[in-house]
Amino acid sequence: MSEYRKEVTLRHWGTCTESGNIPMGLSDFIEALTEAENEVEHQLRDSAHIDAEPDYEHGEHYAAVRVIYTRDMTPDEIRDDKAQEIARLEDNIARYGDDVNRSLAELSALTADD
Repeated sequence: MSEYRKEVTLRHWGTCTESGNIPMGLSDFIEALTEAENEVEHQLRDSAHIDAEPDYEHGEHYAAVRVIYTRDMTPDEIRDDKAQEIARLEDNIARYGDDVNRSLAELSALTADD
């Protein structure tokens, strides 16, 4: 198993979601869940789960259900993920570097007196 894992959302039912509203009939809901489960590779089905956390939009919360499974990231996804993290860290350094350097200088000055 790779250390680089990715959660994949197969369905996202709720208000204004890509999968539409939550199926209301029990048999419709079971059928929709079964269809989602059948899309997961057999060896990954143990990682499949349901997330029933509400969606939040415009200060309101709405019922939502997601079907999610976890899989290893592809080499391209790992490369892209690392590139995004490097860009985020470089942005933080550019944004906060002067503050950090100034704080380190102040700290050094304060501890040099000891």
